[in-house]
Amino acid sequence: MKQITNILIDYGFDFEYENRNSNGETIIAHQIDLKVSTYQGTVFFEHDGESEEFEENVDTFNRLRSRTEKLLISETSSFEN
Repeated sequence: MKQITNILIDYGFDFEYENRNSNGETIIAHQIDLKVSTYQGTVFFEHDGESEEFEENVDTFNRLRSRTEKLLISETSSFEN
């Protein structure tokens, strides 16, 4: 989860963080409609109404950090004329 919060901070996005102790933790970034939460070894990644579940491990967080960064780049880039 720290990887995801770090990337949000790096790109200057606001987010909410909640630590629920043994019930996991949650990050919500309203600007990009993103919610990432953990619970009992499972990571839940929700964006634009789509939800996915992953096993909680280092590889998962690396992939989700990369996906989050792509979302942030897309949100901050404007190629409109």
